[in-house]
Amino acid sequence: MITGAAADKDREEEELETAAHRLGCILAVWFRDQNDETSAAQVERSLSAWRRLRDQSLLDQARICRDLAQSVVSGPAAATAATYGITAAAVTTLTAEIDDYAAVITAPQQSIAARKAVTAQLRDRYNAVEARFEALDCLIPQFTTTEAGRQLIAAYQTSRVIRDLGGGPAPTPTPTPMPPSP
Repeated sequence: MITGAAADKDREEEELETAAHRLGCILAVWFRDQNDETSAAQVERSLSAWRRLRDQSLLDQARICRDLAQSVVSGPAAATAATYGITAAAVTTLTAEIDDYAAVITAPQQSIAARKAVTAQLRDRYNAVEARFEALDCLIPQFTTTEAGRQLIAAYQTSRVIRDLGGGPAPTPTPTPMPPSP
């Protein structure tokens, strides 16, 4: 399938941004309460700031948030952090969103590359078919000896003509003027 990759990426990106923002906000408050401004600054972002991050930058920042949360959850202050909502379940949720997004981050580019590869094959395939028709062009004259053969040749030659029927959009009709009122 070459369709839907961008929509999948957008959906997963939004889910990751939301999960990272949610946990990042809680972590920032917790770190500030622990007098750790350096760690708080690494995870404190508004939702719009998370949404401005693109592709690999978003993944990297979300991983930083997850790693900091993991260190808090597995550290000596885990019980205190749990009262803030920093739990193993929250870390697992963010990890799942990171993994989901990492799985689709390059999907649109891969789809484009796949379409380009298929398109590149078309020229070779077209040339092979055209070579067959050229061979038929050389063989068809031998059927001129009978009436059925001449009809076959006429039908073949008619079918080899490509007609551009101009299937573009119809011209815009001109509006009919309103009759003057009495």
